[in-house]
Amino acid sequence: MKAGTPARPSRKLACFLPSLDGGGAERVVLNVVTALARRGHSVDLVLGRRKGSYLDLLSSDLDVVLLDCRKTILGVLPLARYLRRRRPDVLMSTTITGNIVAFAAAKCVQDRPVRTVLRLDHTFSTMRSVATGARRRLLFLLLEHALQRADAVVTVSSGVAADLACCVPGTGRRACAVPNPAFRKQIVADAALPAAHPWLCDDALPVLLAAGRLEPAKDYPTLLAAFARVVEARPARLLIIGEGRERDRLTTLARQLRIDEFVDMPGFQINPYAYMARARVFVLSSCTEGMPSVLVEAMACGTPVVSTDCPHGPREVLEDGKWGKLVSVGDLEALAAAVLRTLDEVPDRESLVARARCFSLGPAVDAYERVLFPGAADLAKVNSLQPPPDDSASRSKRKPRWRQNDVTSSAPAVSNG
Repeated sequence: MKAGTPARPSRKLACFLPSLDGGGAERVVLNVVTALARRGHSVDLVLGRRKGSYLDLLSSDLDVVLLDCRKTILGVLPLARYLRRRRPDVLMSTTITGNIVAFAAAKCVQDRPVRTVLRLDHTFSTMRSVATGARRRLLFLLLEHALQRADAVVTVSSGVAADLACCVPGTGRRACAVPNPAFRKQIVADAALPAAHPWLCDDALPVLLAAGRLEPAKDYPTLLAAFARVVEARPARLLIIGEGRERDRLTTLARQLRIDEFVDMPGFQINPYAYMARARVFVLSSCTEGMPSVLVEAMACGTPVVSTDCPHGPREVLEDGKWGKLVSVGDLEALAAAVLRTLDEVPDRESLVARARCFSLGPAVDAYERVLFPGAADLAKVNSLQPPPDDSASRSKRKPRWRQNDVTSSAPAVSNG
């Protein structure tokens, strides 16, 4: 730190994640807590399980605490024991079960109160409406209870915050919208790396790209049906990167639509940006989102986007369609037409990148600091005097510090499984 720079008010943050599976929420939270650690805060990343594709992205700036729970919901008591030992000032969590477990664990240590901040990255009303089965309905009752009583709730868009206020009484004043910090300088560097897929080596053949978990909320069946219309009009290919329970169903549907030779699902990719940079159009077909980071990431690569106008994030990201075409949810004809029009247009890549920069990490981390550590003296002023967090490759050469049963060690060998 330079001479004359005031010391940063340091707080201890614990961030609970069930695992580091390859989803957007996990990557966003990992980026945010790493940036907070680089700003001088003490950060423990508390993992339910040592599992997930993002394990290799863990930074040496973090202490990683492993609870080693067989199931996330069984993490309440181990997390409560951790809170008693380590006594963080703030506990943050994300995902449905992650939020439930974090809130319950905090209530188990009421003699040592910890500020509880829950993060909501999807529209509550939509998630609750599709919850089927007694177990799932019970989870949402528990989540509603936690959201009503948490010290603060971070939502990923204004639409998600408004929806939450309507669905869950008492959350309006404690909910704060902080858009996902989806733009990072490293995206530009990663986009320049080679893409492994052979379809991306042929500039003459347009490739459409979608990215995200193979789950019902992404509505990939509508995308496949729309793509069938596209290939009737012109040669094209479709790549869907991601993994999930819908893989077999989507494979069967592609075969039924007789487009299976034009569609490939190569699985989760640790560097999706090399794919995005070489795709002609990025397509989001979701029926619900919170704030889709993939739209920002695609624009950061200079790639035109087409999206459904699902609640609530795409319209906010694309500013009512200024930066990419919006179509009605489930309308395969409109989706196909929007893709075809976009393929015929000359993209303004510089403008797309400039829009993506509006979702940079720095402002989002400022907002997280204000929510996590309210009352910290002049945090915004102090932040402006600090160098911004970076994605320096030199950091990744050092291993994160792991703790299990409160014993510090180097990171053990882990797999992505």
